[in-house]
Amino acid sequence: DAHSGAAPILPSAAWRMVQALATLRTPEGHVRIPGFYDAVLKPSEAQLAAIADQPNMDAELREAFQVQQFVDGLAGAELAERAAFTPTCNIAGLVSGYTGEGSKTVLPAKAMAKIDFRLVPNQDPEDILAKLQTHLKDQGYDDIKITTFGRAEPVVTPIDEPLVQRIATIAESYNGKKPAINPIAG
Repeated sequence: DAHSGAAPILPSAAWRMVQALATLRTPEGHVRIPGFYDAVLKPSEAQLAAIADQPNMDAELREAFQVQQFVDGLAGAELAERAAFTPTCNIAGLVSGYTGEGSKTVLPAKAMAKIDFRLVPNQDPEDILAKLQTHLKDQGYDDIKITTFGRAEPVVTPIDEPLVQRIATIAESYNGKKPAINPIAG
């Protein structure tokens, strides 16, 4: 790190990281990486019907997450559908410079961000990683080192799968009411 007085002449790792991260998605949450959505499948009629059958949990979710409203004013089935079927790019953490108590005027030499992608069925983690690397390079950020900590193929069990239907039947016979089947993919 250097003294922040050197900011007019030295690069800031913190600003570089923030600027690189800003290329990944729009303020509304749409991922900007070219080809990111190419393999995303539309929800099936059965999945959409299951979403429509879900009880409205908007108030409970707002309270649990301590938010006044959801992104884009989402509510009801539209909120549940986006939560279940939309892939994401998320900043899980960001660290750079001095973060302790009090003041310290530093120009950070290093920055680290942890991001995660929540993929949906038909998206390939290796393909998305390659697209991320290409995107950063094309945006002029090929100096940013990417370290992966794990990849998982996104999966979903079809709602009309016999095992799902059998479990639903058993649950209904036990509880006396039809269970809500949540069609979350990922």
